[in-house]
Amino acid sequence: MNLLIIILGALIFIVIAIAKFKIHPFITLILAAIMVGFLMDLEGVVILDKISEGFGKTLSSIGIIIGFGAIIGTFLEKSGGTATIAKYLLTHERQMIGGIGETDVKKEVHSVAIDNLPINNGVITDGILRNQITDFEMNEEIFDLTIQRVTDEAKTGNNSGALSSFFKFYATELNISRHELLMAIGGSEALFWGENEKSDGDLARKFCRSKGNSIEGGTSEIQLNIISKLILGLPTK
Repeated sequence: MNLLIIILGALIFIVIAIAKFKIHPFITLILAAIMVGFLMDLEGVVILDKISEGFGKTLSSIGIIIGFGAIIGTFLEKSGGTATIAKYLLTHERQMIGGIGETDVKKEVHSVAIDNLPINNGVITDGILRNQITDFEMNEEIFDLTIQRVTDEAKTGNNSGALSSFFKFYATELNISRHELLMAIGGSEALFWGENEKSDGDLARKFCRSKGNSIEGGTSEIQLNIISKLILGLPTK
């Protein structure tokens, strides 16, 4: 029988056995190896010898690593260490997205507005945008002060825990609002995606990119569920 057809059949068997019938991968691989051996017209003894030889070569190179990995994995599972590690990594990621430890200095929105909008006696003439910028920068300042307080607490060993979900969610909303305001300030020129004499297209790209913050580190819906349950103590049903 054609070797390619045999290998393809073995792969299909492995996928179906594991995915549909939930047979253990190790047993599935052994059965697939036996099946391939018979289809290749090998004797039963030869098939078993080839399986043992291949298994032995694999274990000789990575057997110790697999053994220690299994032992460590069992310890972590029984002690709850895996959940602790996963929770720490997620918390750290959400803190970074939320802005804890952020060193990037961004130009203030009102400064961008002053450079690009009509000004009368030092005041932005567009009253709607002026109020929106004021509200945004007040919220941003409050958030920065909260981040600073939590950062100081973290230095004393008090981890932010579930609060990282709040930081991630609110920082996402602030970042989206910031880029929406910048697009409004830039007007039609801010819509340019490519580089030209009036724009390098960077603002439009960053505006689209800001929407992705609502997915990174857990969607905003997940963060709101965590906030309602672990911070606000609201009932789940």
